[in-house]
Amino acid sequence: MKTYVLISFLNFITMVSFSQTIAGIDSVVSANTERSDFEFVEIPVSDNSLQASGFVKDNQIYIINERFDSKRIIWLTRYYFNNSKLICVIEEEHAYEKQNDTLKAFRLTEKTFEGKYYFYNNELIDSKTDGKKQVPDDITLLSQSKEGVLLSKAEEYRDLLNKQLSEKEKNIIELKIDIDKIKSIAPKGWAVTGNSTNTVLLTKPDSARICNFINTDKMLNDNYEEFIKTKIIGKIQYQLKYTFNKALTDDEIKSVKNLNDSVAEIIRSLPGKYNISHLSRKYDDFIPHNEKNKQSIEKFKSEKKKIMKLYKKLPDFNTEKYSVYISDNMPWYGSFCSKETEAKVYKLKNDIKEILTD
Repeated sequence: MKTYVLISFLNFITMVSFSQTIAGIDSVVSANTERSDFEFVEIPVSDNSLQASGFVKDNQIYIINERFDSKRIIWLTRYYFNNSKLICVIEEEHAYEKQNDTLKAFRLTEKTFEGKYYFYNNELIDSKTDGKKQVPDDITLLSQSKEGVLLSKAEEYRDLLNKQLSEKEKNIIELKIDIDKIKSIAPKGWAVTGNSTNTVLLTKPDSARICNFINTDKMLNDNYEEFIKTKIIGKIQYQLKYTFNKALTDDEIKSVKNLNDSVAEIIRSLPGKYNISHLSRKYDDFIPHNEKNKQSIEKFKSEKKKIMKLYKKLPDFNTEKYSVYISDNMPWYGSFCSKETEAKVYKLKNDIKEILTD
């Protein structure tokens, strides 16, 4: 009798402890789901049908999201971590919403399935499911056990994300060195700032007048100061932006050039396609003669806009570790009114390129 009572008491303690563990996991999952201070980090995956990302804070991983898209369903999986250990996995399956038998991407119906799996010390301790799967386990789990697949997937994504974070830390250190180099040659008063990833911003201390010199030759005007008064379009606080990405290989650069050449060739053919080649132009716009021309020009613009999205910017220059892209806040039709300011910015760009490629 005493033995039976003792066993019952131990079972009761175990049940209480188990319930507290599940409740504790639910509490952590709920709290982390509601947090808004995480840093979002994309995780590179080789499968185009998969998207993966992590939510981290101070290099600690809290959540990893996985999204799988097929023609029929979207499968969402969230891995929750506490002190680097997997504590919970939530799976959701959604069907695409159909309209006239056409798939509407990113439109989801109500969940058709949800599974919640609790882990403690790398062991599956409980699970709850609701609904019916449309993708059977023998496909999604590759004939492995549920516990084994979730643990191995979590470990795989965690390793990939940790590698990303480690690379990011290394890049921050290297970027800081480059920021210091740029600061050493920046003109007096220019602010040089860098974010925590891959961008350096140089800001001119005072505003600069900008002019529109399109279809004019500013170098041929004897009375330049009087000339620019007719060309001034405003002032800007000029900013020069340097973006540092992983260096493209020669083959990758060649591939981008070939792509851009193809895009340019297609765009050059569009005026002929829409029978507007004979129309005169003002800057980059065709001037219509009639309503039919207007409609053709609108179709031309619409298709050109879509095709231009295929265009990829080539780096302005390469360093040993980076492909460097330069941009600024100057409008496409604008230039510095001051020749002196224009010359200083030109020299600054050359000096930066020289010090970074030295």
